[in-house]
Amino acid sequence: IDDQVNNPWTKELAKYGANFIQGDARDPDLLQKAGIAQATAILIVTDQDLTNISVAIDARALNPNVRLIVRLFDQLLATRLKDQLGIDRIYSTSFLAGPIFSASALGQNLIGQTSLEETTIALCLDSYRNLKPKLVESECLGLFTKDKSGMWWSYRPEQTDDDSEVIAAVS
Repeated sequence: IDDQVNNPWTKELAKYGANFIQGDARDPDLLQKAGIAQATAILIVTDQDLTNISVAIDARALNPNVRLIVRLFDQLLATRLKDQLGIDRIYSTSFLAGPIFSASALGQNLIGQTSLEETTIALCLDSYRNLKPKLVESECLGLFTKDKSGMWWSYRPEQTDDDSEVIAAVS
């Protein structure tokens, strides 16, 4: 359900069998028309927190077993509502982006990101010499080094010199 006509991503989703209905997802009749009763999951990703919360409440009432994945800007609100509304996953875009901005601000070569439960993790690639002082400034969750044969291993101090290529997982 989307209130905009000709949204580019709806054509992409249609390739995977997704149905598109124009309207306001806060309307329980539209949720019914969209098949909420048979749905296994619903993505609620408008740019309005209150709209997303309202849709989540209605979706849960119409289908107690549906998996709810919700976008909320306010991470504190997201944490509080997750258990109370029975939401399976809540993502705050600003919360997810935080470690990426931090890694970039520290001058780290960002190669990717992932999340583990409620923690977003940035992966940075650099020499040990360049990353070593920055690891003290951030929360390092793991360090991987490349050996002389090109294989990546968990950090091994005895095999890591200042010129060693390392990947740091920071939050």
